[in-house]
Amino acid sequence: DLNTNPLEDLIVPVETGTGATLPDYPTTGAAGMGLFPMQNTRLEPGVPTLVDTGVKFELPFMLVAHVVGKPEMALMRVLVHGDYISCDDKSPICVLMTLDAASEAVEVLTTDCVASLIILPVARPSLQRHSGL
Repeated sequence: DLNTNPLEDLIVPVETGTGATLPDYPTTGAAGMGLFPMQNTRLEPGVPTLVDTGVKFELPFMLVAHVVGKPEMALMRVLVHGDYISCDDKSPICVLMTLDAASEAVEVLTTDCVASLIILPVARPSLQRHSGL
């Protein structure tokens, strides 16, 4: 049945640090959950900065979380570097952000959604060497 979600009952254990925002879907149809900084963070022009979300997941085997930037950050001239979080990664989620070198420093607030977290299934095929492809 194309209208049935086989992963509908999936629950992912999550741990949040003090003051961290639990990721959630902004709308019913959203593919990604919003990630928020655990504390206000000043971004300096051209300096890559890890922004801690205070969130740790325990993803089931064969799932991956993809961190992607938000248009709101791009409008602030902030590049959010994409990342993948595997089921064996137990460290807190940090979002790597870089403010455009020609910009003035900006403050990213705990109320700013800095990235989306999209959880996806993983295919792990075996590779077989062939010549002449």
